[in-house]
Amino acid sequence: MDQLSVVRLILVYFIYGLAFYTLGLAVAMEAGHASRSRLVWAMWPLAAFGIAHGLHEWLELFEHYLWFLKGWTPPIWLSWGRVFLLAFSFASLLAFGVRMLPPASMRPWDVWIGLGVLGFYGVGVFFMGLKLNEDMQGWLLAADAWTRYILGIPGSLLTAAALFRQRRLLLQTGSSRFANDMFGAAISFALYGLVGQLFVHASPIFPSTYINQELFFRWVGVPIQVFRAVLAVFMAVFLIRALRIFEEERQNRLDEAEQQAREAIARRDQLRGELLYRVVTAQEDERARLARELHDDTLQVLTALSTGLMGAAKTAETEPGKLVEQLILLSSISSQAIIELRRMIQDLRPSVLDDMGLKAALHWLAERMAAQYGYRVSIDIQSVSCRLPQSIETTVFRIVQEAFTNAARHAKATEVHLFLNCQPDSITVIIRDNGIGFDPEILKAPKTSQHGWGLIGMKERTELAGGEFQIESAPGQGTTLRFYLPLIVPLTSQEPTA
Repeated sequence: MDQLSVVRLILVYFIYGLAFYTLGLAVAMEAGHASRSRLVWAMWPLAAFGIAHGLHEWLELFEHYLWFLKGWTPPIWLSWGRVFLLAFSFASLLAFGVRMLPPASMRPWDVWIGLGVLGFYGVGVFFMGLKLNEDMQGWLLAADAWTRYILGIPGSLLTAAALFRQRRLLLQTGSSRFANDMFGAAISFALYGLVGQLFVHASPIFPSTYINQELFFRWVGVPIQVFRAVLAVFMAVFLIRALRIFEEERQNRLDEAEQQAREAIARRDQLRGELLYRVVTAQEDERARLARELHDDTLQVLTALSTGLMGAAKTAETEPGKLVEQLILLSSISSQAIIELRRMIQDLRPSVLDDMGLKAALHWLAERMAAQYGYRVSIDIQSVSCRLPQSIETTVFRIVQEAFTNAARHAKATEVHLFLNCQPDSITVIIRDNGIGFDPEILKAPKTSQHGWGLIGMKERTELAGGEFQIESAPGQGTTLRFYLPLIVPLTSQEPTA
């Protein structure tokens, strides 16, 4: 073989190895992003095949360089290393086909099938060494041919069959563009196995004594390495093009996630608008209630006081003896007015929350709710010996107040338990009742009634304070509310005042 032919052959080996190495890297990069577990399970062996086979071809290129251009005989360990690398690459290709082709129910047998083939291959190499005795070069050629016959041809054909199967699946999903690329890759692998691995170096084992590289060259006029290199390029191009389906899948998933995010934002905005409407309506209802109470109770009492005072002035002129009795009555009326005003003030914002702090306010609220609704309330408050930021105390109090009200009006509970734990950087509250419970999924549905607005309001209060709100409930199993609030402002050292 002249030097120019050797250089051309070396260039063929380089392109041959580069095509497989590129294929292996591309498959490895896509394997980490594949969404189908079966493909992920199988693609790593295919990536190992591409990288190992590319390295094998470059190693054979190096051997040819040493032999033809430098006149050096490659060391025996280098030649055996190349054969073992070839065996590893084809074993990985066989693993890809075994993993992809059978049904998923046969997956536990994958390992045993692979081990059986490798065991048969290893026994064959061992007995070749015994038969050929000290003919090390003959043993190397026989091992190379045996590797291609036992591992290369079955692995290539199984891979081609698996790619044909994937093509049918892609056609069923309407991905005809990727199916065509998969078809091209399958044909390339089939030809690579049936032709590329059948014509091997002439060796002592059958049929390489007759069907070998020299016969292919006489028939076709080009070395078998050129044919393999062309198929390697086709395999790499078609398979890398087919792998773009994962990029399309990722884009589809991103589009779906973006659409879901837009829908969630739209639902949240709609919910906030509806909640704002409910808040404004509740404010107007509360103002109307206060106006009625002021008109029906306080205004009437003040009118009575005014009338009584005018009568007392006349009585002082005409009947001074009845003045004391009339003033006592007026004092009683004024005391009643004071009681009613204090009740309304407590409803608006209890003074105990500002004066005594959150712990005292929660005990006061529990006693009032128990007296008003008739259920039992137990409280477990830990580590609240100092004042919290006013906004946090108000948020916790209002959420607990709404939870206690819901437990009576909606849950029909007979027992309510409140647990509060305050740490230096956070406060955690758990409210549990033994009521009728409900399915929390109904809170995700559009709001068409009053049901759920209290819980949504509590969640909104929590999130506005930078916290997290959770609901656990089921029909007939009661309801548990948990919320966590961060204490952005450090606790003060101020002691509760009387």
